[in-house]
Formats: sequence, C-alpha cells, structure tokens
Amino acid sequence: MSDLIGLSNALTWVHFQLRGGWKRNVALTIGGMIVVGALMMLSVIPSSGAGRYSSTMWGWAQGLLVLEAAILVLYGSAVVGSAIRTDITEGMIESHRLMPISAMRAVGGYLLGGGLSALVPACGVIILDLFAALASHVPMDRWLMSQGTLAVLTGTIWLVAAAGSFMGRLSGNVLVALIVIGFFASHSLFVFLPGLLVLTVPSIAQISLKSWGPVDKLIFVALVFQGLLAALFFIAAIRRYARDDVSSFGVLPGLGLVALWCAMSFVGMTQYQTIHIGRNDLPALATQCICSLSILMLLALVPLANAARAARARVVGSPSSRRHQAWPMIVVAAGSVLALLLTFVLMDSSHPFWVKSVQTLVIIATWLAGMRFLLGWVYQAVPRGLVIGFIWMLLTWFAPMLCDVVSQSVLYPDRDYTAGWLFAASPLGR
Repeated sequence: MSDLIGLSNALTWVHFQLRGGWKRNVALTIGGMIVVGALMMLSVIPSSGAGRYSSTMWGWAQGLLVLEAAILVLYGSAVVGSAIRTDITEGMIESHRLMPISAMRAVGGYLLGGGLSALVPACGVIILDLFAALASHVPMDRWLMSQGTLAVLTGTIWLVAAAGSFMGRLSGNVLVALIVIGFFASHSLFVFLPGLLVLTVPSIAQISLKSWGPVDKLIFVALVFQGLLAALFFIAAIRRYARDDVSSFGVLPGLGLVALWCAMSFVGMTQYQTIHIGRNDLPALATQCICSLSILMLLALVPLANAARAARARVVGSPSSRRHQAWPMIVVAAGSVLALLLTFVLMDSSHPFWVKSVQTLVIIATWLAGMRFLLGWVYQAVPRGLVIGFIWMLLTWFAPMLCDVVSQSVLYPDRDYTAGWLFAASPLGR
C-alpha cells in the first residue's frame, strides 16, 4: 500500500517535485494559515458576549470547510488531470509504461503526486477549521463526518478527473465540471434524475455543518454509491494507462456502470420525498422513471460498443476474442433486465402496470438489439463505430418527435399539440 500511495512511488515524487515539493508547499501553507488566522482573530475582537463570539466562529468553521472543499475538489482535480495530460502531451507516458511499475501504482502515483499540492494547504485549512469548530461548539462527530464525507467526495472527483484525462484532453475537465455543477445545483438541475440527487444531496447536507433531518440518514448510501463510482473510474484509469488502444470501460465495468445507475435511480426515486430539498414543483414519478431509463439506455451503449468491438476482433482474425462472441447479446439481456427492474419503482397491483413494464422491456430490448447489430456491422467497416452509433441514436430518439411536433404545428396551427404516431416511433415517445 505504501508503494501505491506513498512517496516511494516514482511518479508521486516526480509530480510533487514539479509542483514545488515539500519546501514550497509547506511554506505557502504556513503563510496562508498565519494570514487566515489573523483575520479570524480580528473578526472576533468586536464580538461582545459568548453568543456572538460563537456565531462568528461558526461562520468561520463553515467558510473554512467550503474553502477546503474548493481546494480539494476544484484545485486538486485540476492538478491531477494536468499531471496526466502533461505526460500524454509530452510523450512521457510511453516511457512510464516501460518502467517496472504496475498500472495500479502508476495511477496512484498520478493521484498523490498531483494531489499533494492540494492536500498540503488543505491540511492547514483543516487545522484552522478544527479550531473554529471547537470555538463555536460544533459537535465533534458532526465535524468528523463532514471531513470524512469530503474525503470520499475528493477521492471520487480525483479518480473521475484521472480517468477522464486518459480519455482525452477535455474529457476530464468536462466530467469534473458536470459533477461539480450538479453537486452545488443538484436540486435545480437534477430534479428529473433522482439518481444524481441521492449521490450529491446527502453529501451537501453533511458538509454544511447543520442538520438536514431525514437527509442525513442517507449519507452512508451516498458514500457507498460514491465509492462504487470511484472504483469503476479507477478501473477505467488503470485500463487506459496500461494500454492506449483499449476503451476506458470494458464490457464488465460498463455493465457495472449501468447497474450502478439503476441502483442509484431506484433509491433516488423511492427516497425522493426526502432528498428533494423542499421543492414544491415535484415532477411525476413516471417522468423521473422515463428520464432515468433514457440515461440507462445511453450508458448501455458503453458495454455494448465494447462487446461489439471485441466481436469484431474475431472477424479480423484474432482467435483470443472467440470466447467474447456471446457478450453483445449478454449486454442486451442485462440492460433490458436492469431497465425492467427500474420500472418496479412504479409497481402496484394494477393490470396496466405489468402491461407497461412488459412494453418497456420489449422497447428497450429491441432498441439495444438493434444497436448491437448496427455497432457490430459498423465496427467491421470503421474503428470508431460508437460515433456513428451515437448519431443513429440521436436520429432514432429525437427526429421522430421533432417531425411530429413540426407536422402538427403546420397541419393544425390552431389546435393544442397532442402526440401523434410519429412521436410514438421514438423509444422515448413510447
């Protein structure tokens, strides 16, 4: 373990030295602590009375916790991604692959080597935050839980940034930006995707240092989901470091990503009354289920494309891929079953529910099977078949609905819009 995350890892030492090493980072941290500590003391001088002093220090405790989150999540993920992208751009990663170091240790070296320049100042902020928390009588178990929650969130974001940086120059920044934006605006942006709410809202509640009532009880569920997500992206980073010609998510990790989304969405929809943070304009549960199923179908393209690519290897003469020929249909079956399980959130004893569930199963299975044969055919012609598959998906999903809206507005301009047969031609319209 020390070789994986310790300074004995060559990549850790190199990238930390490129960021200034211990001397520069510790000096800057101590200087920052002195400045912030002086401001903290000056802010409590005008405070008269224990109540006002405690209130002022509570504000500092909360503000320093936000500063710590910004350093770890924003700056930390940026430097981790920058370390990887720099080695890829300068061609150094090819020499690293020749070193007697495993892919797991190499990824750990990138994480800690780049991340130490964020961890060192974050430790200084933690010391000041602890002092403020003790002065404002914040319950210690609450403060420790906030730190633990932030640690898990930081690890997840760093792994997402690392895997995204191996995928492409902008992929890591885009993934981190989406997660951060959704994290701080989850109640507004992800109201139709409760799977993302259950991933973010309990963590927000813990980092805020105040009780959010029933939301706090879901924190361990959120931490488990974040840990599983981090594990999947860790696998993705290891795969891309080991070989540049393989996809980040293989068949099994891709199916794991789909299964994780299914579990998150199911918990999010069943617990939505707890995590919606006081919104009154709650969307219908069926609407949330449809939106979650749409994302599930989109994520299913990841293992499906990898299975089709593995099947293509046999066509071009690789005997090692013959055992993978059944994977495409296994992915289709697994994705269809997971979609069916997700519809159980709407379960009741009525006959229409079972009819609608079977219809949903047939629609998604048919669409996935069609994409399986399309990708299998495309990968025999071009290496980047997923791009063509994605374009086809956009056409089959949105073109029928757009044509239906346009035709209805032209033919019946004075009548309110009602979905027609063209709308139902889309998997989403059904």
